[in-house]
Amino acid sequence: MGPLLTLPQLYSIWVQGQKGVSIITWVAYLIGAIIWLIYGIKHNDKPLVMVEAAWILVDIMVIIGVARLG
Repeated sequence: MGPLLTLPQLYSIWVQGQKGVSIITWVAYLIGAIIWLIYGIKHNDKPLVMVEAAWILVDIMVIIGVARLG
């Protein structure tokens, strides 16, 4: 559910061109998601892997959007 709740943030960045979003924060979220993804893979936890893969996708989209806006 968490990645879906971030869709309004993506909309604000990509469609409305909202600035002021911290790229450092989203990189930190991305690093955390990667760590949890590795944990999920190591422990064969499919739901965790799926959620963290979704978070990684969302985090990357936010980072790209923020970087694009400068």
